[in-house]
Amino acid sequence: MYNSNIVDVFDDSLLNKDNTRKFTQKHAERCKQLINLDAYPEYFGDLIPEGFEFVEIDIIDDDLIDWDIVKGNLTQISRASGLNPRLDDIATNIKMHGYKLRSIPIMLLKLPNGRYRPINGRTRKQVLNGTGFGFTNYICSVYKPKSNLTDSQIEDIVSQWGLIANAENDPAGDLQIEDVIREVKYAISKGWLKLTKNGKKNLELISERVEKLCGKGIFTDDKRATISSRIFNNLSATAGNQKILGWEASSSQEFLRKSKYKDIEPKYNENGILEKKGIKYFLISSSTGDKAFIKSMQCANKNKDCDVRVIIHTGLLKGYDQAKTYVEKIYGFRRFWDNTVDLVQYAYTNGIKLQPKVTLYGALPAVEKLGSLEELVIFKNYTVDSKEELVGDKLTDGLILKK
Repeated sequence: MYNSNIVDVFDDSLLNKDNTRKFTQKHAERCKQLINLDAYPEYFGDLIPEGFEFVEIDIIDDDLIDWDIVKGNLTQISRASGLNPRLDDIATNIKMHGYKLRSIPIMLLKLPNGRYRPINGRTRKQVLNGTGFGFTNYICSVYKPKSNLTDSQIEDIVSQWGLIANAENDPAGDLQIEDVIREVKYAISKGWLKLTKNGKKNLELISERVEKLCGKGIFTDDKRATISSRIFNNLSATAGNQKILGWEASSSQEFLRKSKYKDIEPKYNENGILEKKGIKYFLISSSTGDKAFIKSMQCANKNKDCDVRVIIHTGLLKGYDQAKTYVEKIYGFRRFWDNTVDLVQYAYTNGIKLQPKVTLYGALPAVEKLGSLEELVIFKNYTVDSKEELVGDKLTDGLILKK
């Protein structure tokens, strides 16, 4: 059944003599009817980036658009992987369900020489032009820069707006974390985001750009803070200030596997009687709390003839003072652990302290200026009574660090 709201990309009536296809002006007019411009001020109204103006929705030929081509392949500066990782899924959707005219069109910037620069839409170009459909033109939203903008300012706006559109515009596919990180690093390298000598101020500047890029997209506030911290930590290391390690499940396990801290099997005599206990290292995240405590007990139950040594990792360190964040994360987890042990003993042993099979043993290193990033940080008793006291000479209280 014919549907005027969708273009069948296999429609032979759109074929030209050279077997290419073209959208028609009728398609463009229907697109204009379906899209309520007032409902999208971020694309057509007063929320357009300052310095750009919406001109019209029109049909634009592919050969008038200066796509980013590297060694014959279409690439995309705003995407870390070069192209949209969901390209195949989007192509399949268009094949099966057609090209939806109600979607926000490809966004182009009209240049003074009459050519166009893409703001987004590289995925749709790749699908429509490069996957067998053979379309040589596209329905586009056309914009123009105001005359007082420099080339660098125009490039900055295009770089940001392309990602924002990917975050909020359905046909573009999901915005990826690595896309945001790459764009911010690119902005710093181009001088659009000017950093200072103040670490706290730099983190604020990075966070502002990340927030702008993510727009109304899928990322939570915590995820946005994580992205900002990853960029900031990487820049600190690149600048030679200090190297920062961020941990996740796989990387932390790999560190422990390569370290000298190996599991030791228990020893039994010829009659099967235990002669010497084994040692089992158990790695958990400092952010998992109650779950980590329960899993450590399960580990002890599974390895009945072993002493279990719990090692924590601190994940991604947020904030501009990573050393302080690191020691405070460890302090908070250790206090939680000790309090939980006390509660369990009170509830199940009438407060009698027993020799534990499970010991909170140490943490993976993360901040180069505190000590070697190749050596485990071993725990010892604290002399401070609160994390507020972890300053100056007491910053690494309770930790055995190797330089």
